[in-house]
Amino acid sequence: MSGLRGSAQYANIKKRSVYGLKKGLQDCGEGRQLRKLSTVVVGKKPNGKCQMKTLLLLISLLSCEFLNAQDKVTAPESSGTNAQIKVTEPEFSGTIVFVNDSAGAGVKLEQQTASMSASANGASYVPVVGFFAGKSTAKNYVQGASSPVQIDKKEKIQFIVKVADNSVDPVSVINIFRLKSEKDMRTLEIFSGKIVSGAKVADIKFLPFNATKYGQSSYLITLENPETGEYAITLEGRRDMFHMFGVK
Repeated sequence: MSGLRGSAQYANIKKRSVYGLKKGLQDCGEGRQLRKLSTVVVGKKPNGKCQMKTLLLLISLLSCEFLNAQDKVTAPESSGTNAQIKVTEPEFSGTIVFVNDSAGAGVKLEQQTASMSASANGASYVPVVGFFAGKSTAKNYVQGASSPVQIDKKEKIQFIVKVADNSVDPVSVINIFRLKSEKDMRTLEIFSGKIVSGAKVADIKFLPFNATKYGQSSYLITLENPETGEYAITLEGRRDMFHMFGVK
């Protein structure tokens, strides 16, 4: 080290040492020990013991910089569900789009306000309670036996759901369920049984899904292994509004 002192090479090492010490304080976590050693490099003429400390410090700092550079080069991209999806977030709350590609605007799902129909077999009027008794069913229905939005069957399909606030648990906001095709309509049974006794709300099978936050106030939801058929998605506050698609 004494042979180098005063040379351009020594000045360069000295300059890199100051930079390395500052960076080391931030990146290597050496803290107080580095602050003490900084006086060795920048300040007084070092003795033999300090020369060894300086050399070891330089090697440590240069190694640390190299490892940091390696981390920056080789670090993989996030493996999260929405890491590669750049679909434009819908403008309005209550909009749902199918993610048909990694970019673009997606495909907006079919929307209809569901109506309700009821039927009764062998019903008779009960004056005391003021309504008919007998076997009865009630259904929600929408027009058309199938949705114009048809998705090819695959392992995973994804949707972007724009809501007012995506900090809420999506399971409490989003329902996904299958519809039954009947002639020129799609239906969802919501009631079955006797009105006076044995009545029950139909057991609607809501489908499980995965969800992550997306954009400013949306969810990116993933439905896995969907079967062929017709489906609907409803949102909290407007359960009568069916957002529909089919899997073919």
